[in-house]
Amino acid sequence: MTETTGAGLARGGLLRILIVVAIAVIVLGLSALIGWRVVAADARRDVSVTWNGPVTCTGTTVESAEGPDGEQIEAIRLREGMSCTLPVRVTNDSRFAVTVMRVRLPYMGPEAGPGVQVRQLDGLPVARPNALDAIFRVDERLDPGASYEFDVVFEFRPPPQGCTDHLVGLGEFPQVRVLAMGRPGVRVAEETIGFLGTRDSDCS
Repeated sequence: MTETTGAGLARGGLLRILIVVAIAVIVLGLSALIGWRVVAADARRDVSVTWNGPVTCTGTTVESAEGPDGEQIEAIRLREGMSCTLPVRVTNDSRFAVTVMRVRLPYMGPEAGPGVQVRQLDGLPVARPNALDAIFRVDERLDPGASYEFDVVFEFRPPPQGCTDHLVGLGEFPQVRVLAMGRPGVRVAEETIGFLGTRDSDCS
């Protein structure tokens, strides 16, 4: 074997080693990335959104009604001058700290059509004044086992801005966006809130 051939074989062996090392680094990196995303997803799944009590009202009543899927739901009878409060709790049952980023209340925003609206959330203003949904930026850190509580206050939206002449049911209410280990996701309550139209809210 000549000296040139020996040097070539040495370079070839070194190249194979470098390729193996590079592949190993890539595999380890991908495994770590996948594992991190799985852990973050598990942490988000361990965040629950629940009603923290019944809906209470002044100026109107809360009744039992048949929901979209035939289940019995709490329904607010829409009356001028009413004010109704729904207490909500967000609980972090994961092993990691999470951040509650925002709360979304479908069809409760300034540009929505129902005869009901939510204009503030514990003093926080609506983040998007031209949206159908009422969206509130929260930025609340929750350590493992901690909870964040807030009240959703429903107010009457008079015609012609708001119109409701029948029962309207909104499922998965409310919706909460959380951040776990740098990965965002949405958690929702399992309950459905209902609104019963009246002559006060009828635009016909």
